[in-house]
Amino acid sequence: MFRTQALLIIILLLARIGQAQHNFVQYSVQNGLAQSQVSDICEDQFGYLWFATRGGGLSKFDGTKFHNITIRDGLKSNIVYKVIEDSKGNIWAGTDEGLTKYDGKVFATMDLNLEGSFNVIRNIFEDTYGNIWASSARGGVSLIKDSTIATYNSSNGFTDSVVSDIASDKLGKVYISTIMDGLYVYEGANFKKVHHPLLRENYIYELFLDRSGRFYLATHKGVIIKDGSNFRLLSQHPSLEQPIYTIGQGKDEHLWLATALGIIEYHEAVLQEYTHADGFSNVGVTSIHGDREGNMWFSTFGEGVYKYQGEIFSPVGKQDNESQDVILAITQDPQQRMYFGTLGGGMLVIDGKKVTSLTMNDGLSSNSIISAVTDKSGAVWAGTPGSGLNRIYNQIIDTYSTEEGLPDSYIFAAMRDFSGSLWFASRKGLLRYNGKKFEIANSSVRLSGALLQLKDSTLLIGTSHGVMQYNGKVFTPFLKDKLFSQQEILSLAQDEKGTVWIGSNGKGLCKYNAESNSIGYISENDGLASNLIYNLIFDDGGKLFVGTEKGIDKITFDSLGKINAIRNFNQTEGFKGVEANQNAAYKTKDGSILFGSVMGVYRYNREIDVPNTHRPITHLTNVKLFFESIDWSQYSDSTSQWFNIPQNLVLPHDKNHLIFEFLGSSLKNPDKVRYRYKIANLDAAWSPIVSSTQAIYNNIPPGKYTFMVKSSNDEGVWDENPVTLLFEIKPALWQTWYFYLALGIFALIIIRIWNNYRIGRKLKQVMQIENIKKEERDKIRKRMARDFHDELGNKLATISVSTNILSYALKDKSKEVESLLHTIESSSKYLFSGTKDFIWSIDMHSDNVSEIFSYLKDFGEDYFGKVNIDFYAEQNIGEKQTKSLPAGCSRQVVMIFKEGMTNILKHAEADSVHFSLHIKMNTFNFILKDNGKGMCNNNITGHGLQNMQNRAAEIKGHLVIDSDHEGTRITLEGTT
Repeated sequence: MFRTQALLIIILLLARIGQAQHNFVQYSVQNGLAQSQVSDICEDQFGYLWFATRGGGLSKFDGTKFHNITIRDGLKSNIVYKVIEDSKGNIWAGTDEGLTKYDGKVFATMDLNLEGSFNVIRNIFEDTYGNIWASSARGGVSLIKDSTIATYNSSNGFTDSVVSDIASDKLGKVYISTIMDGLYVYEGANFKKVHHPLLRENYIYELFLDRSGRFYLATHKGVIIKDGSNFRLLSQHPSLEQPIYTIGQGKDEHLWLATALGIIEYHEAVLQEYTHADGFSNVGVTSIHGDREGNMWFSTFGEGVYKYQGEIFSPVGKQDNESQDVILAITQDPQQRMYFGTLGGGMLVIDGKKVTSLTMNDGLSSNSIISAVTDKSGAVWAGTPGSGLNRIYNQIIDTYSTEEGLPDSYIFAAMRDFSGSLWFASRKGLLRYNGKKFEIANSSVRLSGALLQLKDSTLLIGTSHGVMQYNGKVFTPFLKDKLFSQQEILSLAQDEKGTVWIGSNGKGLCKYNAESNSIGYISENDGLASNLIYNLIFDDGGKLFVGTEKGIDKITFDSLGKINAIRNFNQTEGFKGVEANQNAAYKTKDGSILFGSVMGVYRYNREIDVPNTHRPITHLTNVKLFFESIDWSQYSDSTSQWFNIPQNLVLPHDKNHLIFEFLGSSLKNPDKVRYRYKIANLDAAWSPIVSSTQAIYNNIPPGKYTFMVKSSNDEGVWDENPVTLLFEIKPALWQTWYFYLALGIFALIIIRIWNNYRIGRKLKQVMQIENIKKEERDKIRKRMARDFHDELGNKLATISVSTNILSYALKDKSKEVESLLHTIESSSKYLFSGTKDFIWSIDMHSDNVSEIFSYLKDFGEDYFGKVNIDFYAEQNIGEKQTKSLPAGCSRQVVMIFKEGMTNILKHAEADSVHFSLHIKMNTFNFILKDNGKGMCNNNITGHGLQNMQNRAAEIKGHLVIDSDHEGTRITLEGTT
């Protein structure tokens, strides 16, 4: 901690502390307590302490702050003598105006049918059956059972003497003690006085049942133990042969007894007294309470409340009204004498209980000692800030300064290596003393006062720019690390695994393992009290203690060497110096760890440092909407009994800014309680560990959620089950699924309409183009039909006419010529007939189904009319049924049915043929049938019939031929 001469002067001006005090923490009106006269203490289900005050009402304490409840809140009177919590969680207060019950929402005063001063309630007790007992200031006792109240006094077998206390034993029997009339036991309907010589003429102040079931009586002659029907004194120790007013018990089973002069801690016939000289109150103790974590609480009549949780750190050194010093150096000689270097007070020497001091009057070169080490001969070497070295051996002091050969008189660190040589850090470099002379090793950087020899004998030196190592000749960097190579190094240590721990001036801790070449960092973000590390020291159990400007940190490790927990010690744990000093950490030969501070030396008491396994009692304390506490009744079914916590909370979409307030009750170290929280279905993971007791969520989207929070105590012990609150944010109309469904349907309709419009528009364009193309094709087809008719038809007609003329002209022609001419004429006629079909099919009108029917009808009438076969034709096409086939299909249809008519004429021997057309929607059916002899279905073969099938397939039609002895039916079905 030591930097300049100016700092020395400032520290010298620090106020000194008077008596060496134990670790009692006082809570008074200045801390928020309602009133300094506190008459009783109780602990509720949430871990809060309730203090009954004589004028301030009730004070509810969560470990850090007080909430005071008075007549303004509904309490009957501000003068409260007794406070308890019943098995149902109700708080009962005995006031000077009656008995009051508080259920967390409403205060109700019970009418005990008492008058005047009888209404001053001094005692309250709940028995095994849940009945409430109460006594007044003027005698008698009342029993509240269900809804009835029974009062007992001398008129019905009890006494009129003032009742001092009410309690039950381990069997559930109710005992009532009085100030003047001894002890009574309640036996169902009446009272029986308990007789024993120890109770005769003995004032009983309080009754107490400990956790083991032992029953105690606090009396004006000491403590009496009731064991069955026997009574005996707790002890005949002189300190216990005085009035004992109240009794309490800690977690360690120790009894705490209040006397007129202070308190006594008693366990197995060993007792420790605490009075004003030990930092305790000098006024009367009215109540003692041991909380669930083992803290002891003492209410007093005028000095508020005191808390005692044991002394993990206890002061060492000056006692009995002598002032404590700023300790800058610690060492121990072979005789186990302790040497403490002070700032301005010389060297303190503690030999057992004897404390002496060595100063300049005794031969020291300075009264400020800032470094110390013991050599192998047992001599103590003390370094000073500007006055060189002092060697102390057998009360003889030798001094060394620049006049005796020291290169520098400012010695701020000292160490003994494995060989026994002494090393000193000075402003002009590193000094080595080999037992005969001093050697100097100059360094290019300023030393900072941290020295360490590693297990492999490497010497490490902390400097203003990182850690250097010295091999006896040169200084080289030990740790090539960007973060710590430029930092001032104040402390060094090495653990059993060989890892080097480096403490810096502002960057926290660095751990470096050369074997694995691994580097890690620990800072305030990881739990250190401060990033300013003055000293480092390991205890025999492998725990690392870190001295900082804000107390001592204890780092524990798991079996793999990983950090398990970091715990901070300060005033709460007895380390009242708070600020540690550089080079003032020391492990004694018996394994004790000592720390020098600005307020003396403190020993770490590992036997007191018992892990706190009690998890905090986590609970929600409030829920706010838009930063305001509101009446939740409009949004929930109800609120919790003790806090404004809504149950089954349902909020509209615009009420979605919530603040959740919570608390983890831990009275041992409430400032070190930490929290993690999340909202299930909203947060992906738990929040980082925080000390804040509220969680703020804004713009929570609609949905069903569960807020969850858990807490940990000062040892890092977390809740197993987080506290939860279910709530729901209702969606707005535009946030509901059915709104999105309707919106989606509407969007689909719009898209469909637009798509239909776009497709229709495109189709219209395509149709327009197709119509134009069709018109052009129709024109071409019409022109082709005309041209074929004019050209080919005329030519064939000319051939036929010419053949007739030639035949007429050749009157004497031979039979061969006549046959040839007949063939030419027949062929031309046949070709002309076939050409007519082809020319007809080219015409665009031939695509119409009705036109095809008409064409075939005309053909059939002409074809069958020549052979006296009856031909009938009919069509059933409905009105406005003008269906067309694709171009080229009409010829195939014509050829199919011409082939069919030809086959009928050639093979059917029919005398009647029927041809019909049926059109329904986009389907057409041509049917040709006769009444001839028919064909065997197995013989429906031949090239003609096969050609008919092929032609039907080309137009994607379906041709069916059915034939039996009643005739043949040909059906062609297709689509237009």
